[in-house]
Amino acid sequence: MENRAQRKHIRLKQYDYAEEGVYFITFCTKNRAPLLSHIVGRGDLTPPQVALTDIGNTADEMIRNIPKYYPGIYIDCYVIMPNHIHMLIRITPENGGVRAPRPTVNEIIKGIKGLATRKIGFSIWQTGFYDHIIRDDEDNQIRFRYIEENPARWPQDEYYQEVTNERHH
Repeated sequence: MENRAQRKHIRLKQYDYAEEGVYFITFCTKNRAPLLSHIVGRGDLTPPQVALTDIGNTADEMIRNIPKYYPGIYIDCYVIMPNHIHMLIRITPENGGVRAPRPTVNEIIKGIKGLATRKIGFSIWQTGFYDHIIRDDEDNQIRFRYIEENPARWPQDEYYQEVTNERHH
């Protein structure tokens, strides 16, 4: 008998992920490969900033187009790090509060990944994503600051991987 690891169910059971609210989302590249960006400007006069790669620019385009694809869905802030993306997704009622069918957070992330994969020509994404349901204004501000400050904290980030360009002669 094969002994496979049980896959964890990380979503809240019985929770409607199309529910109005704000969601903090993180999703990664396969094997956390640094394909999306580089962190540049680490001097005293130049704070760390994100420099997107071509693949990162494609992901950025897909994220910026979310409200066009999904009415009532907004990205309050996001950062495209070398091997992962953090974002705050806000789901709002459209048409004066009338609840039209809305996509779930899972469908939104699947859409971003799928559209980027089609444009890039191959999949770069790890399966799944991390989510946190924002509970109040303080929680929202903490997550917003975390996203804004992520490039400056890159060496301390849990997703950080030293990139080496060693060449053997």
